[in-house]
Amino acid sequence: MTPSSMTSHRRVPLGQWPQIDRERWLAALQAADPLDTSIGFASRWKASTRHMIEMGYGWWLGYLECTAQLDPALDPGDRASPPRIKDYLAILQAASLAPYTVSGRMQQLGKALRTVAPDHDWSKILRAASRIHARATPVRDKRKNMRPPEEIVLLASAMMHAAENDPFRTGRERASLFRDGLILGLLVYRAPRAANLTEILIGSHLVCRGDTWWLCFHEGKSASAAPWECPWPEELAVALERYLDVHRNVLLKSAHRGRKPTQALWISKRGTDMTQAAIDAQVRSRTKEKFGLAINLHRFRHIAATTIATDTPEHVGDIQGALWHSSMHPSEKYYNLAGQLDAGRRYDAMLEARRIGK
Repeated sequence: MTPSSMTSHRRVPLGQWPQIDRERWLAALQAADPLDTSIGFASRWKASTRHMIEMGYGWWLGYLECTAQLDPALDPGDRASPPRIKDYLAILQAASLAPYTVSGRMQQLGKALRTVAPDHDWSKILRAASRIHARATPVRDKRKNMRPPEEIVLLASAMMHAAENDPFRTGRERASLFRDGLILGLLVYRAPRAANLTEILIGSHLVCRGDTWWLCFHEGKSASAAPWECPWPEELAVALERYLDVHRNVLLKSAHRGRKPTQALWISKRGTDMTQAAIDAQVRSRTKEKFGLAINLHRFRHIAATTIATDTPEHVGDIQGALWHSSMHPSEKYYNLAGQLDAGRRYDAMLEARRIGK
């Protein structure tokens, strides 16, 4: 099969998938069954996520069909042999497809195969997709729209220090300055999705376990709408306590009388829950003032991924763990949590080394 024919081969629609593939896919979209992990595997994916993965698998089946390798009677896992996947990747890379498209096709294939052939290990495909994605844009181009994480950590620390020591600011000004510094620090160390960052409720999403605060999203708003959790950054533990004990209460006092109590972590100057737009505006404003560049909420995830890919390319697989992408398979929940914790610790150690100049 030539690269030119690869770009023109058809994508097999769901209705024309081999019967075994279609049945397993449809079963995975049903409500989860705790006694049968083959049912409900993808039931919590967003509609857009299901659509993209379905399309990606359709392209894979189209490739097999075009190369006369699509045996409908064969198990999907056996059909996706390493040599075939390697050849498929080579064809994609040789075709006139953008690197991001190639990485997307491989990621979609890996996720689809984990759905229709869950008894196999498809982690190599997903790692390959991550590596391709990390190399898709030169680092020098990305850096034009980003700042090194240690510089943002320094800004966050300076903001919180100023909030505690500047006598010429009002109480609300110091409280909001401290809050924004804490948000910037969290964005660097944990790079949460904007929706998750906004929805944090004390006691629900921010919980204390022993001496450690944890972020827990059991009804998370991640790309797969799956739960995830991670420890609050140790470097920001004291700052969090200070914010909860002092500055958050200052902001709450600005609320109108009669307003119902709120457990929202981020409070505005008016004493109300901060919206995602409000948080994004504050982050953009603070970074624009310091760096001359407004950094939006999602850009912090690019900063984290790029830092890992450039500083420790041998640990490119840590991108998924450090950014707290949820496990897509119930049986992998605790195994992947341990791996995510390890990846997060390595990322924290990397940031600390960059911060102190090692």
